[in-house]
Amino acid sequence: MPTLINNFNNLTEEDFSSYPTEDAEPNGFELTGGTLHVFGNTWKILYFDTPRFVNPETIWSIRALIDANVDTGHISEIQGFGLAVVNPNGSLGDRIKYSFAGSQEVDADSWEWVYQGAFPIQEWHTYKLEVGKDFHRRYNYYPQIGAVYFFNDDDPSGDIDLQASIYFDDLYDITDENTEPPNVTGRYRVNLTGDMNTMNVSFNSFVSANLPVSFYWDFGDGNTSNEPNPTHIYTLGRDRVFKVVCKVVDSNGKWGWWSAE
Repeated sequence: MPTLINNFNNLTEEDFSSYPTEDAEPNGFELTGGTLHVFGNTWKILYFDTPRFVNPETIWSIRALIDANVDTGHISEIQGFGLAVVNPNGSLGDRIKYSFAGSQEVDADSWEWVYQGAFPIQEWHTYKLEVGKDFHRRYNYYPQIGAVYFFNDDDPSGDIDLQASIYFDDLYDITDENTEPPNVTGRYRVNLTGDMNTMNVSFNSFVSANLPVSFYWDFGDGNTSNEPNPTHIYTLGRDRVFKVVCKVVDSNGKWGWWSAE
């Protein structure tokens, strides 16, 4: 299941700090209706109480709405989201940043820009970020993330334009959502019983999955089992065919199956 990192419902503006050297308009943000609204030329940091571990499979998602001043055609230069390592002294260490939208072309040497301009403005969209792979590609290690940051980079041109802005909501770790379902194979062996009207069959399952897993065997004659390697006695009949199915459910609720006749 996805793990909620933050949905902004229990935060106050005091929980946010200024991003070094970039937060030209530090008051250009607000928390409203359970969302974070960033406008002006504003970069805000949210520090985690406990760092979050990142591995090769880690994927986060965040919802965002890109706003713009339709009347003037004014859109911000760069709007997006980033994450950072926090050093023991409290300073920001290695970091990556994603550009979701904006009029300015970003430098791929310092930005993850895959989503820039991908979605229409003034609509909510979910941005899925392979933060583990992206971080490792830049720095060759998997970090503990100590802070995230949100930005609406829009160099001042007079008054702050509240409509050239970005809204954020629902930051999740969705790694478990993207795991592969169980890979299930099986085999069976017929054991002699000495009775021409019955057949004793031993089944074995072989599973690659996120543990723990649950088993469900359907023997095709109305009988079932939850054992990983069950044995079943069939009552034989003329031209009777039994379809056996083994379903396996992993710790993320995903399932795979194997069948035989």
